[in-house]
Amino acid sequence: MVLNSIYVKLKCLLHALRIRTLLSSVVLTVMTGSVIAGGIDDLKTFTKDQVVNRVEISANQIVNEFADHFGEGETEISVKGIHNGNPEYSITTIQPLMQSEDRSDNLLIQGGLHSSETTPNDRRTTLNLGLVKRYMLDDNRAIAGGNLFIDREMDSDQMRASIGGEYHRSNFGFDANLYKVLGSHTKNVNGTDEKAQDGFDLNVEGQAPYLLWARIKSTYYKWQGIDSGDINGHTLGVEIGLHPAVMLELGTEDSNTMNRANYGQLTIKFPIEGRKHTHHFVDTVAWREGRDMQDQLMQIVSRNNKIVVESSASSVIHNGLTYNIITSTTGKKWLDRNLGATEVCTTTTTANCYGDTYQWGREADGHQVRTSGTTTT
Repeated sequence: MVLNSIYVKLKCLLHALRIRTLLSSVVLTVMTGSVIAGGIDDLKTFTKDQVVNRVEISANQIVNEFADHFGEGETEISVKGIHNGNPEYSITTIQPLMQSEDRSDNLLIQGGLHSSETTPNDRRTTLNLGLVKRYMLDDNRAIAGGNLFIDREMDSDQMRASIGGEYHRSNFGFDANLYKVLGSHTKNVNGTDEKAQDGFDLNVEGQAPYLLWARIKSTYYKWQGIDSGDINGHTLGVEIGLHPAVMLELGTEDSNTMNRANYGQLTIKFPIEGRKHTHHFVDTVAWREGRDMQDQLMQIVSRNNKIVVESSASSVIHNGLTYNIITSTTGKKWLDRNLGATEVCTTTTTANCYGDTYQWGREADGHQVRTSGTTTT
């Protein structure tokens, strides 16, 4: 009953959030433009004086009445990928179930609803529900714990379980998660066979030197291919605290199935009221250690909330070689290897996966084949 109630509330909140795509688009565009044009000082001044106030007022009108019903925990609303025209929406809440009197032993529940487009006009919604066990250690200067989650993609009925662990201090933290598909990997969705993938990820974050209000974040992930090669990739970004309840993350993602791409993510945390003020100053100490972590007890677990799938609906044949079409974690479709490669890369030294080497502006006269002796046009 509790889980069903959380799902219903998250679904209503997601619908309300999607109505405000235009507002989110304007906010993220202005913020990103400020970084490029004037640097962090201009971003800070402009955001705090103009953008954040508008975001806070609008967000309160839309979602505060929903977020207040979740309880004393924390609720986050994130928007990502606005510049691509197909933004991803994420609504996640974490709430206490059982706590010791001194809050050293905690059992929490986390629920989330995530909406994204895998292809044009094909938006998928994924529900996540999990139990989180956390302990306060070292006189409340550290948080350690584990978690169990169930993910379900509503459109395909794909289901996945995960187990994870975490450790966080004021200036450093990491989360590790292992994902396993439940039931059959293959589901037929609108005439297309989709195969969910097992995998893992490792998320590491730390305070930016001398900047208490900025954190450097990195994720390494691997998804096990079924009909195609594995997906190996990583992200690297910086999360900037624009306001006690507004976070902006800018970064880049790269993998063996996609070209390097930039991303931006705007996150609003609820409740907005009662948070400590964000002071944008340069500290005299590179990394401050030993801060009390009780205010971070309700932080959202860092994990991949979307089930990763590969599509076997189509392939491409070129010069007698068949290339499978795979779907990356960003929803884009790619060939499983370079043109001319006879196999999918398993290591960086696998010569058969290098493929052809075309010269810019030169026709395919045979020079592109790696074993070719052609040197003239």
